[in-house]
Amino acid sequence: EKAMEMYEAAIKGEICVFDGFLGEVKLEDCRFPSHNLRLGECEILSKAILDMDGDGINEYVIQSETKDHIVLHYYNGKVYSYCFDRSHFYNLNTDGSFYWSDSYESENWSHGLNQITFNGSSLSIKEIYRIKHISPLDFYENLEFGAP
Repeated sequence: EKAMEMYEAAIKGEICVFDGFLGEVKLEDCRFPSHNLRLGECEILSKAILDMDGDGINEYVIQSETKDHIVLHYYNGKVYSYCFDRSHFYNLNTDGSFYWSDSYESENWSHGLNQITFNGSSLSIKEIYRIKHISPLDFYENLEFGAP
């Protein structure tokens, strides 16, 4: 499969990847967001190979020791990289869905399930559901009852 050959070439540093923030770079220079750590500086990495969007072409997912992720996507002869913070991308499923959460530090926070889709080289995130947690005070202040 051509995509797997290209991922292997990117991992070996033989070709560059296209990163939305960094432009065309070596894969080892892509950064995991939560600690701004270069992939080339990581000592422990995990990988998953799966067809996240059901188009018949596998994506290559790299997880750092801090649980951040880099998703590699092959399109039109090029490899594209997308980086995700560990709190905004975890428990990845084979259909490209994953869980996310915003801050647990406040009383009002949300979490939910999103799904990745690709349109050519562009990545889109579709929200499947969101659960919003609010403080009891906010809950009772915003409680509305209406006619059925």
